[in-house]
Amino acid sequence: MRIPIPHFLLLSEAQASRDTEDDFEQDQGGRWRFVLESADGSTVLEAEDAEADEDPDRLELLSVVRGLEALDEPSHVTLVTSSRYVNHGLRFGLAEWRDSGWQWERFGERVPIKNEDLWRRVDQALQFHAVDCRMWRIDRRHGEGEVGASRMVR
Repeated sequence: MRIPIPHFLLLSEAQASRDTEDDFEQDQGGRWRFVLESADGSTVLEAEDAEADEDPDRLELLSVVRGLEALDEPSHVTLVTSSRYVNHGLRFGLAEWRDSGWQWERFGERVPIKNEDLWRRVDQALQFHAVDCRMWRIDRRHGEGEVGASRMVR
């Protein structure tokens, strides 16, 4: 008998906060949020939190990590993110970083990858979950910055 693997949709988002006071910007941290929904719509889990002194890439990656770690059994996950950083890291960087000791070459030197701690947690989660990453983007109309059609891209 074969038991089907549960399928979830994981939506992740992050937003850095900036305080503009006295004509300069100060980093005020930001917020991350994820929504995890089963494919049949029966289960929904949402979580969000604020983090101090974090950049948008780290916040988005933290959202993904927390969403994947919220799953209590091996699952198929369709991750929807607007972050090119997360999408590119999952699709092209993760295997190479793991094989190179979580470093990459920059101007002839080996340096640690950005957010290594979180990428290691993603890598660990991928030992249990099959993740298909999709980009969500909002197209802007030419010239006016108006929001046009939203669409999911691979």
